[in-house]
Amino acid sequence: MSFTGGDSVVVVVATDDAAATEAVNEKQYFTRDLSLDNCLAAAADTATVVDLTVDQRFIGDVGCVVWDAALVLAKYLDRQSSRLGLRRPALVVELGAGTGFCGLCAAALGARAVITDLADCVDLMVRNVNKNRLLIGDRVAVHEYDWAQTAGGDQQLADEQLFFGHNITEINYILISDCLYYAQSVRQLYDTVDWLSSKGATVLMSYEDRDDKRPLVDKFFKLIKSKFIVNEISSDELHADYRSPDLHLYN
Repeated sequence: MSFTGGDSVVVVVATDDAAATEAVNEKQYFTRDLSLDNCLAAAADTATVVDLTVDQRFIGDVGCVVWDAALVLAKYLDRQSSRLGLRRPALVVELGAGTGFCGLCAAALGARAVITDLADCVDLMVRNVNKNRLLIGDRVAVHEYDWAQTAGGDQQLADEQLFFGHNITEINYILISDCLYYAQSVRQLYDTVDWLSSKGATVLMSYEDRDDKRPLVDKFFKLIKSKFIVNEISSDELHADYRSPDLHLYN
């Protein structure tokens, strides 16, 4: 429509409600890019340097952004992808995936990935899978999973072999990055790791030193070390640009 006043004409263009809503929704996101040196493009069986790009949310819980510890783990996967055998293709499970960053990285490097987190992270993980479809093909599955579902010591759990359609004997790697934020989740995470790795999967866990979370980290590692052999990965094995004294990676 238009309004005339004297010799001037003001034109008002009606805005499509759906487009306006979409534009507002997009403003809640900001991106994180990471260059991968050994990406296996979905359409080719050759390594190439590409950028993995994920969306993060300005507002949300701790899982809505990519933390530095995830960058350390992701670049370790990139640098060590051949030695880790990600193109077998390995089967990778990411727990507490948040944006799905580390699992998506593994998939871009040739692995199959199952990325999991609580319900409020699922739409963000799906968004990032779709955003990187050319890099990952159909190698990533997204699932809601609450570690509280893992009832440690329960005989039914001990007998259970399937995790979202995959026999746990198939799992090669379990990825965990900066997941120790709440006291109630420490035992739940341990029980989940204990179960999913019980048939031989290797656990790769990164975290950043935080004074207020130190008791949680200590409690988790006390549990882990009671049953597993735990080693901190040397900084020499990490990417030179993605390592710091306050960032740790264990297997």
